[in-house]
Amino acid sequence: MTIPVSITKEKFLVEELENLFAVEAVIYFKKLINEWDTTSIDPMEYDRILSGTVYWQFINLIYDKIKSLNNFEVTRFFALSLAQFKTHTPVNRLDSFTKKYHQEFWAPIKVKFSKDAQELRCVKDIWLFYANHFNNFKIATEQGQNEYWSGVLGVLPTHSNFDYSNPKHINEDSFLIFIKILLASGSHAVTPFTYKKQLNDSLRSTKHEIIGNLLILIKDDRKPYLNSLNHALIDFKKTTYTTQIDIDKCLKKHNIPIPLAEIVEIENKDIFDILSSIPGQVNGKFALEYNEQWHEIQLLYFKFYFSNSLIRIHRFLAEQLEELNPSTYIPDIEKHRLKTNLSVPQLALLFKMLSDLKPNIFNINSEAELLRFISANFETKQSKEEGISTDKLRILFNQPDSKAADFWEKHYYTLLAETKKFK
Repeated sequence: MTIPVSITKEKFLVEELENLFAVEAVIYFKKLINEWDTTSIDPMEYDRILSGTVYWQFINLIYDKIKSLNNFEVTRFFALSLAQFKTHTPVNRLDSFTKKYHQEFWAPIKVKFSKDAQELRCVKDIWLFYANHFNNFKIATEQGQNEYWSGVLGVLPTHSNFDYSNPKHINEDSFLIFIKILLASGSHAVTPFTYKKQLNDSLRSTKHEIIGNLLILIKDDRKPYLNSLNHALIDFKKTTYTTQIDIDKCLKKHNIPIPLAEIVEIENKDIFDILSSIPGQVNGKFALEYNEQWHEIQLLYFKFYFSNSLIRIHRFLAEQLEELNPSTYIPDIEKHRLKTNLSVPQLALLFKMLSDLKPNIFNINSEAELLRFISANFETKQSKEEGISTDKLRILFNQPDSKAADFWEKHYYTLLAETKKFK
């Protein structure tokens, strides 16, 4: 049986959506390459493209597609288009979209498709945003279908991706921005330093927003609200967390001096240069070539900042939930750190001396495991929100602080005297 050419070439809404996004993504990418000196690189630009330009092109496309069709043809078009939202999901369409992106990038020249590493990496990055917006386009299609059946299709909808009502006036703007920045962790269109700042600024705003919402909500609504935020982060919990130890191993492999945690971003020139550059840049210019060694380190720092932010938001939510019901709530993500009146050198020396006792009192596989435990479970007088740096603890384990030794020598005699009381 021969299939008519007109049918084989027929496109439905998901395919049309992919074409629209491919065009706009290529336009932006070419602008970055050609106007690198005047164009600001923004990893959230693809998010704005999808929620703005592409969304309204898609809405207008629906109306253009059906305006000349009869009732049967419109019903068929919507049915097959909605079916595509089940079959042409982002998970299943990355390879197909990559080819469309390639064709659009080289148009009008026809260049044979090949799996170029740089092109594949770029497409994979922007695909995160497409996946995040995919359901909004499905909703728009369903709304178009409903409006056609109700006879009001001729009236264009207002500029809104979805109908969201919030009777209690809860503000979620900062939290949604924070989620988008987490989703952008794979885009790498900014420097690692910039990404870290974006996360820190967004997390700070999100905390203020959550506290403000808790003040507005009645008591019975506060716990469900916090649980809903935890649920929104559930997919991120599956992420493999990156630690300072992972970074140290990478730096050591590339013969780059491992910096002190306190001055890594300021005084260590090697790391500063690496973290101040956008992956894919050479000599400050956006280019297709890139330094493989730098790239590996940069990606690891992106994951480290991402992991650190997740830990901090989970800890914050756990603290808020525990305050609501302190007697029964047990955090499922982060345990509270034990607050001490010790300094980091004093705490490090205490655990070093305990770990050096023979026979061993700690059943651990490595010193690194002990350092991670200290970092995750203890706070000192001047601990930062992200906790004690395992890098700093490692240095203090190998080079104990003399003032900390004086401190423990004094208390050693106190402990000895107390011990004798129990004999």
